[in-house]
Amino acid sequence: MVPAIVSKCYDIWTSALTIELISRSPNNVENNSTEKPHLLFVHGAFHNAKCWDEYYLPWFAAQGWHAHALSLSGH
Repeated sequence: MVPAIVSKCYDIWTSALTIELISRSPNNVENNSTEKPHLLFVHGAFHNAKCWDEYYLPWFAAQGWHAHALSLSGH
């Protein structure tokens, strides 16, 4: 399984975390002749991007999709 890439964006004025992005890509990107579009998962209330990373992101990446999940803290 490909490890997750976690990117975090900070507001430079307040140093507050605004968006967290967890991404998983397929193992065989170079062998995939017909690349599938990227999938974006957005959590509901009282959750964050990690709720998608346990099962959904790895499964879709194994099926050949680029899968991303956002954390919208404070929204």
